[in-house]
Amino acid sequence: MFMSVSLLNKLSYTCDVDYSSKIKDLKISDRITFVHSSGARYCLTNLSEFTCTSNINSEVFNQLSKICHNIQSLNIRFNKYADTVSNGLKDLISSQNNLKSLSIYYESYHWADIIPSLMKHSDTLIKLSIKGEENHWPLSFIKVFNNLQELNIS
Repeated sequence: MFMSVSLLNKLSYTCDVDYSSKIKDLKISDRITFVHSSGARYCLTNLSEFTCTSNINSEVFNQLSKICHNIQSLNIRFNKYADTVSNGLKDLISSQNNLKSLSIYYESYHWADIIPSLMKHSDTLIKLSIKGEENHWPLSFIKVFNNLQELNIS
């Protein structure tokens, strides 16, 4: 899959599902293998922008946290029906060396589970965007971001 691709700078990996339909039981495939593909480590090493949904298989986040340490811009949509935030996503956030921009869109309050992972980036984060359907905002954590230049809350 990645054999003919050089280094990727941006990756969008989402699992958008229309939950308005009457689906009683939905399972997202656990057979996601692109991070295990030959050449994936090389292609993803310099990934600088990553867009994802929180309901991706945790193993994908785990593998990316071992490969990608240079993500500067992270965009996450937290799913309304997710019960928790995966440890893999928390690890991916923590493993970054120079996270500068974080955009969060949430439909549930579980997004706040990533706050401890964000604390590592208190000196590097310069842009923070938090958008949501309801006002479940534990905003006191924002004061630790010493170099924050842009804040968007809606």
